[in-house]
Amino acid sequence: MASNDSDYNYELEEVLKEIQGEVVSEIGRGTFGKVYKVRYLSDDQQNDCTLKVIDIKETKENDLHIEDDEKKSLQLLQGLDNNYIIKYYGSWFKTNHIFIQMELCECTLRQLILSKDKLFDRILNSEPGDLEFFISITWLKEIVQGLMYLHKQAKPLIHRDLRPENIFMASYDADSICLKLGDFGLARIQDIASQS
Repeated sequence: MASNDSDYNYELEEVLKEIQGEVVSEIGRGTFGKVYKVRYLSDDQQNDCTLKVIDIKETKENDLHIEDDEKKSLQLLQGLDNNYIIKYYGSWFKTNHIFIQMELCECTLRQLILSKDKLFDRILNSEPGDLEFFISITWLKEIVQGLMYLHKQAKPLIHRDLRPENIFMASYDADSICLKLGDFGLARIQDIASQS
């Protein structure tokens, strides 16, 4: 990140103090930020969470207005509550960074697809077997349920960046595993009047 490291560390520590957590590891990195796995320090919180950090200075230097896009995206996320959508917990706009606290998910759909192909030792472009087909249909059903939830909102939402890297697997225990839609940076409210 191009921002001054001391500013970054100070802002990060402020947010971690507020959510009563500590960084466990960096789990992702992009052009304009990082994503961390955060462990809560209080006994009140049961699960770890994700903390996404976006470098505002870096986005402005690249003539992007991500700060405005992220504010809109976060407004959209605040009202969503569905098993197939990543849960949003809170956000902080600091001098140089935006911090977004969300539900922690184990991996992306891209990683699951690669694991599935290895598990079934399938050759590229070969037909899937019955079990592999069933797994794929289950994944598709969960993705569609998330999309249906978004589209059935009073103000329907369109994701606009649906790809395996933005679909995540959440696992709460052995009996509760599902795919969730995430990364709503490009999501928009559908103007129903414009469809007439």
